[in-house]
Amino acid sequence: MGEGYHKISNGEGGSSVRTKLNAPLGRLTERSPLFTIRFDDGLADVYTKWKPFLDTKGVIGVSCVIATYPDVEAGYMTWTEIAEIEAAGWEITSHGNTNVDWRNITNSEIDSEIADSYNTLVAQGLTVRSIVPPFFSGQSIYGRQKCREYYRSAGTGYTVGIVEGPNPQAIDLYNICAARGDISGDYIATTPEGIAAAKVLVDEMETNSSWMIYFMHTWSQDLQDGFEEILDYVLGKSIDVVTYDEALDTFEPYSFVGRSFGVSEDSVMINEAHGAAVWVNNTETHLGIDAGEGNKGSGNTLIGHWAGKTMNGTGVTCIGNENGYQSTGSNCTYFGYRAGYRNLQSTCVFIGNSSGYDNNAGHSIGIGHQTLRDNTGYG
Repeated sequence: MGEGYHKISNGEGGSSVRTKLNAPLGRLTERSPLFTIRFDDGLADVYTKWKPFLDTKGVIGVSCVIATYPDVEAGYMTWTEIAEIEAAGWEITSHGNTNVDWRNITNSEIDSEIADSYNTLVAQGLTVRSIVPPFFSGQSIYGRQKCREYYRSAGTGYTVGIVEGPNPQAIDLYNICAARGDISGDYIATTPEGIAAAKVLVDEMETNSSWMIYFMHTWSQDLQDGFEEILDYVLGKSIDVVTYDEALDTFEPYSFVGRSFGVSEDSVMINEAHGAAVWVNNTETHLGIDAGEGNKGSGNTLIGHWAGKTMNGTGVTCIGNENGYQSTGSNCTYFGYRAGYRNLQSTCVFIGNSSGYDNNAGHSIGIGHQTLRDNTGYG
């Protein structure tokens, strides 16, 4: 995984074949536009129809498997067939454990959908690094954060066909979108309008060197014929047909996770909402409302309204309105209006109007209007 492939002509005007890139995709100075073919549910048609068809084109796909269905439900691939397509280069991802809509179940049941599907697929000897929750239902903060514990990415979105981020190098690993090619939607391959719309997306993806995921479920001759027109359009361009893992290798050094904030290795994580419920990593930077809420790490920088709320880390710098609210860590520095409000820490520095308000920490320094107001600390 992760080495990546370019397509080349067989020299006879026929199908293409895959050949390894000279360097892993993530090492490329300029990323090529990427196209991924995905099949949801793990239906038997993937093995009997879609794989033979893609073989004629010299490309591979991604199969999202419902973990409790193989060898049990009629019309779905067996474990032997799934292992066979993986051995042929296809990527296997989780499609949850029971094909239930996550919006209609409890957090505990979401835990089971994520963990049980992973454990079942891995127990079959499969390499599974991504999950695609069914019915586009994994967009809750809880679900996306839980996916992070087991998977490299989660495909929870479908509102646009191009995987997007705040810049061409950054994507939300746990809200990866896709264009639907069957049943319904703007890009279905069974209508001239859908095929034309899909080609427009391909052009946009090529222009921006971005990543387009096109997904389908069952097979029909009309669907294959329409998709063949789209695929031939892709193969006629300088576009790499890749798996999820191969595509993610081009983004991960720059990616952020869900609605969380932080820095990992040389990554920059940015989003509009708030930090993860609990952070345990060190030397990170969190930005946004409630950034670093419940932070337990050390050496972190938290920036945003309520940044570092209820944290108990050490050596943390909090910047923003009422940052460090009810925090219990130590050796921290707060900047901003009412920074360190009701702080319980010790040996801290508060800078700003009313910073350290209602503070009962010890050995603290306050600078600014009404700093350490109603302070009950010592030293």
